[in-house]
Amino acid sequence: MGIFSRISKVLESNLTALVERAEDPAKVLDQAIEDMKEGREEARKAIIDAKTELRLSEKRRDVAQKEAADLEKKAMKALEIGDEGLARRLLEAKLTADQKAAAEDAVVESHNATLGQLQAAERDLDQRLREMPARRATILARKATAEARGGRIGSGKGQNAVAGALEAFGRIEEKVTRAEVEAEVRSDLEPKPIDLRALDKAATDDALKALKAKMTAQLPASTAPAAAPASSTHSAVEDSLAALKAKLAK
Repeated sequence: MGIFSRISKVLESNLTALVERAEDPAKVLDQAIEDMKEGREEARKAIIDAKTELRLSEKRRDVAQKEAADLEKKAMKALEIGDEGLARRLLEAKLTADQKAAAEDAVVESHNATLGQLQAAERDLDQRLREMPARRATILARKATAEARGGRIGSGKGQNAVAGALEAFGRIEEKVTRAEVEAEVRSDLEPKPIDLRALDKAATDDALKALKAKMTAQLPASTAPAAAPASSTHSAVEDSLAALKAKLAK
């Protein structure tokens, strides 16, 4: 089983149960962080194993190469003393050693490639682990805001098993986003209050006018202010105007 499959199995064991039982999202996120730490340790163990296999293959390759070089020297010595048959047998053994060295060299390259992938995976896990606490805080803050506005963080089983801690984060974040959207929809669907202040003011003005009219009707005729005849008012204005002109003319 590959390292990524092993890590996935480790992460899946606890997170699936937590998410499907609709546990507190904070617990799911905390468990995700713990499982990511376990996954990182699993990756480190795999790196140690890969390095061990790499060095063993390098040693086997080096031994085969040294053996081939020694056999070639011996074949030359055999030719020097005129024993061609011995030289031929030594060269046949050298060919076998060369093939073994080539095979081990291919294994070394394969181990190097695997080791590079594992080291890259470990760096990625380390980076994500450093980001997770801040991401956890952001998700839980959004959850609290959404719930305060009327959104609900639903439970609901996921269609697929949790493949890792990052997926758990994504699922909780998706639920929080859904709660935020639900809060917005609820707000949009709630009837908006109608501003009746203008009507209230008009009603107040009408009541005030009615009260003034009532008070005026109740006053004795002698106390009611007499409207000045239009002609009298006009004459007074004309007299004042004439007086002012005369004053200016002096």
